[in-house]
Amino acid sequence: MSKPVMIEVALNGVTSPRRNPHVPATVEAQAADALACIDAGGTIIHTHAPDLFVAADAAAAQYAAAFRPAVERHPGVVCYPTVGFGPTMEDSYRHVELLREMKLARQGALDTGSVNLGGTGPDGLAPPSDFVYLPYRQTKPRQMVLLARSIGDAAALAAPLREVVRGLDPNLPIFNVRTMEDLYRMRAVSVFNVLVTIVAGMGAMGLGLAIVGLYGLVAYAASRRTREIGIRLAIGAERGTVLRLVLRQGLGLALTGLVVGLVASVGAGRLLIAAFPSGDNQRDLTTLFLVVPIVLAVTFVASYIPALQASRINPINALRQE
Repeated sequence: MSKPVMIEVALNGVTSPRRNPHVPATVEAQAADALACIDAGGTIIHTHAPDLFVAADAAAAQYAAAFRPAVERHPGVVCYPTVGFGPTMEDSYRHVELLREMKLARQGALDTGSVNLGGTGPDGLAPPSDFVYLPYRQTKPRQMVLLARSIGDAAALAAPLREVVRGLDPNLPIFNVRTMEDLYRMRAVSVFNVLVTIVAGMGAMGLGLAIVGLYGLVAYAASRRTREIGIRLAIGAERGTVLRLVLRQGLGLALTGLVVGLVASVGAGRLLIAAFPSGDNQRDLTTLFLVVPIVLAVTFVASYIPALQASRINPINALRQE
């Protein structure tokens, strides 16, 4: 008599389509691959959301779009997601509850990075594993970790646990006492926040340097036209007309540079999306709308101040400047 076999399919992971073009990077591609695998004999579908750094409702929406076609065609299929990256542990696991409420995860498992849906042996027990447990008195590890489960406020359990340990061995050092939520926030959230802060700081520094350089360049170019401005004033040009001329030419160069820069940023953004697909792939229009007025304002000030100073001096003195 043949025994039933359950085939689990892992559709994707952290490998990008740039390294493996067969990786489904969108929910549509994941849904299509899931149906193809089930039609070929698969019974368990596991996948990562296209955007790994979402949680709760956003993660549930992406998983639902990938799981729903397979569950509707094959109600007995088992679909399960991976852990999310939310600000708290509740947010990181909330999408599993939402998928259960949608009838898309009636059974399954949550992948924490090392999940294994293994079977049992002939005796009904789990098969032997590669783990070896050694007595504490024979191994003497340098440090040990005590993991305690609590009901209610986990932080309030720290003091009683310290007293219990001191009662067993007063010389035993106790350090790094923290809740699982604090540990998760430090390992999974704080690191990404630091990276985002560093990147944002570097971007702000680059924008500041670009502003200073743009101001210096435009102001120097405008100040070099002092003799030209003096000639125009000497032959009867009005100060307002001269100011508008200098501003129009300076802003024209700025607009040309902005158009070229925006086109280049769109092309660079597409390359980054292709290299690092996130599933959302929305352009940051806020940044584009923020940079344009800043560049125009800096160009206006850099052109206006030297031109205004040059228009106020005596035309005879302006003609004498080199």
